[in-house]
Amino acid sequence: MSPPAYDRLHDNTMCPHQHSRDDSSLTDRLSTHVGDESRLLDRARRASTASELVVAPVQLHQRNLQRRLREAARPQGGFAFTDPESIGRSVAREAGGTTRSLDRIDRLALLGSLSPSESPPSPDDPGPSSGDARPTFRDRLGTGGDAGARHVEQVRSTIESMTNFHPDRIGALRAAARERRPPVDADAAALVDAAVDAERALRDRARGAVSRVDVLRRATRDVDRTGGAAWTAAYPDIERVSIVGVSTLSAPYVDLVCAVLATTTVDVELHLRPGTGPFLDERLPALLAVDGPGREVFA
Repeated sequence: MSPPAYDRLHDNTMCPHQHSRDDSSLTDRLSTHVGDESRLLDRARRASTASELVVAPVQLHQRNLQRRLREAARPQGGFAFTDPESIGRSVAREAGGTTRSLDRIDRLALLGSLSPSESPPSPDDPGPSSGDARPTFRDRLGTGGDAGARHVEQVRSTIESMTNFHPDRIGALRAAARERRPPVDADAAALVDAAVDAERALRDRARGAVSRVDVLRRATRDVDRTGGAAWTAAYPDIERVSIVGVSTLSAPYVDLVCAVLATTTVDVELHLRPGTGPFLDERLPALLAVDGPGREVFA
């Protein structure tokens, strides 16, 4: 069985190759290390206020780091441990934005309850000129019922991770889909359109954000829009952000790093996993070259 179309597209256009920001200004305070978290552990010190934010996308990795510190009898006062989505809530709270979001069960229930006529129009797909109904996201994916809602949510979250719904990344992904041979081109385009339509439908019905990633995306815009003031309000004592256990860099995390580097004086340290670290390190300049981190195709 061939892999889903979104798997075939995944490594093509995670971020558009724009260089609207000065790359050197972003990377001067960014350092990457492959499989070398001992650097972070060596900075353990007694402190009344944490000055280093240790960000672990996977909670298990955070617990492992804390266990290693305890076993080595190293103080943890200089570290504050968190995850990217919690950063989103902290920044949003200081910026006066929403911290509420739907969970996966809520999203599945809403997606499953939508009737075909409720699938919202897309500005990139005004629909057929004839009297035929415009295809819904379920039509695009050929699924219905509970299994269909789960499929739609999987596609939506995958495209969100790849693009953060940034208009340039969505455009690049659609362009990559057009370059595929039939029928993969149509299948891939349907996946992108279904994800955008599903996200728009959820937004029309959600009280608050669609997901924790949506909260993070809004917070990223707040950091960028306020010139870093929203970040400083949430983390006034943080001098360094260390992101640990990184095997892949999703677009929402890349956008957060980009906004922090561009608007604050905070240093960022990425601890990459040995298997994918060299590839990610090589891709970082292109990944960070995004115009307006957190900007969305829906605006």
